[in-house]
Amino acid sequence: MRKRDDGPSALPAGGGMINVRASEPVTAVEHAFNILLQPEPEGGYTVTCPSLPGLVTYGETLDEARAMAADAIESYLECLGEDGLPLPESYSPSTV
Repeated sequence: MRKRDDGPSALPAGGGMINVRASEPVTAVEHAFNILLQPEPEGGYTVTCPSLPGLVTYGETLDEARAMAADAIESYLECLGEDGLPLPESYSPSTV
């Protein structure tokens, strides 16, 4: 089950942001990986991918964060391929 923090119900009564991490799949190339979306106090979202150590990106909106994550994952996988390193296992979106 995935969690999302992108609707009006995600905001507390007085406005502002709550500190909730969201995890959801992102597909890059022919692979799919779970990402973690961390809301930042100053706004926007920091994105990490537990399956890809060191991958960190940021987006001002959830849509931008997802797009940045897909781009970062694609670049990460390209670098692994160029260095002759094995690709990490991804999950199949149909199994989630």
